[in-house]
Amino acid sequence: MSGAKPIMGGDISRAFKLFGQKKDYFIKLNSEDIASDMFHAEYLGLDYLAKHSSFVVPTPLLEFKLSSGAIGITMEFIVSCNKLDFEAFGKSLADLHLKSCEFFGFGFDNFIGKLNQSNSLCDNFLKHYVEHRIDPLVHMAFDTSLISSNDVSTFEKFYTSVNELIPAESPALIHGDLWNGNFFFNHEGMPVIFDPAPAYSHREFDIAMMQLFGGFHPTTFDAYHAHCPLENDWQSRTKYFQLYYLLVHMCLFGKSYYNQVIQIVNKFR
Repeated sequence: MSGAKPIMGGDISRAFKLFGQKKDYFIKLNSEDIASDMFHAEYLGLDYLAKHSSFVVPTPLLEFKLSSGAIGITMEFIVSCNKLDFEAFGKSLADLHLKSCEFFGFGFDNFIGKLNQSNSLCDNFLKHYVEHRIDPLVHMAFDTSLISSNDVSTFEKFYTSVNELIPAESPALIHGDLWNGNFFFNHEGMPVIFDPAPAYSHREFDIAMMQLFGGFHPTTFDAYHAHCPLENDWQSRTKYFQLYYLLVHMCLFGKSYYNQVIQIVNKFR
């Protein structure tokens, strides 16, 4: 090895490019108590998506612990490029979402950011959405004084409307944290995805997250719809699915997300 260079952009872990004699590697380091579990889930998630999608996915190579106590994960380093094929992205996303199984959930729990994401298997979407996505974050927000007891009651009223709002679909394999910082294109213009929080869930989670912070060309959605059309009025449900990610951001980064969260809950309850 001939050295390492820090890479900017991560909110949770430190990232480095490690220069090798024949190839380079991407390394993430974290010293928090959850680091070992977090990186192990990331290793398994990357490996699973590499085997079950047509996206390019960095190959996870090694989990390790330094003498300092920091935990690390090493994976293949993929060079990004400005050759952007958003049509290929839409097709690959449709292909991913067409992978299905009998239950909502996943074979193991993982993380959304540095928050635990429960993937216990459920045979209906209501239980998956309420018990394993929204309600744990509501209680976390309450325990950390980010929301009030009245807000908790508002959420409980909101839960009763879930089945009426969401069209019944089979569980779809999703990336789970598909914002514009978790993808790029390689030198061939093919889409690369990473930092996943995969589950068999409702595919509109990915669609909603892609629109929360922008960064995806309209061609992406056109190509997606051509291969895997969304149910009618999907746009009216976008904020409903964004609620989960806004709750995650509120629990991680504070009360600046409170108004967006409560507006959505009040709209749909």
